[in-house]
Amino acid sequence: MSKFILPSAQSLQGVLTMIYGEEIVIEEPAEMDLASASHVGLFEASEGGVVGLCHCDLNAAASLSCALSLIPPGVAEEMIKDKTISEMAALNLNEVMNMFSSLYMDDNTDHLRFTELKGTRDLTEVTLTRRIDFELPKAKYPGGRVTFQAV
Repeated sequence: MSKFILPSAQSLQGVLTMIYGEEIVIEEPAEMDLASASHVGLFEASEGGVVGLCHCDLNAAASLSCALSLIPPGVAEEMIKDKTISEMAALNLNEVMNMFSSLYMDDNTDHLRFTELKGTRDLTEVTLTRRIDFELPKAKYPGGRVTFQAV
């Protein structure tokens, strides 16, 4: 099996620009403390087995899920204040993760797919060593941090 790629800032910017509906510029920050993630997307290879993870802190989860459906930024800010995202936002975050699955693949990799969204405490059995961290800009939405991991 080919190793899957980790997203570049440029490839992530392309997906985020579609989600936010405006040009997004991101930079790699210092490593995100994975314990600060509120949601984790699991990606599996065609033959099974977790080959990728995308960790989002609460700010990123709220921002991405609201931006996808053009929900006002104030709603994202309220979810952050309440320290939880709504059921509708969680459904939107699943769609964001589906979009993120393309970031792990190119012409030389195997296929993978997004399988489910979990909380960080549900991932004690999954360890992937390659990673890249990004900070989402604070623009219209509150921003946040995401970390991508892959085999």
